[in-house]
Amino acid sequence: MNNLGRALVAALAATLAFSLGAPTASAATWQSSDKWGTWNNGGYIVRNNIWGGGAGPQTIWANSYSN
Repeated sequence: MNNLGRALVAALAATLAFSLGAPTASAATWQSSDKWGTWNNGGYIVRNNIWGGGAGPQTIWANSYSN
């Protein structure tokens, strides 16, 4: 394979690696540190229920009913 062919294969591999790479991180759609924080989505309910007065901080998050 000549130098031009190798350069093209390398460029194609780099392009595929970039486009198929890991998804970018994003902030959660919902989060709560409230003792009774509640969120509804897709027929599901996510609730924060911190028990007792001596419990430390607790934050929950959700993006959708499946995540």
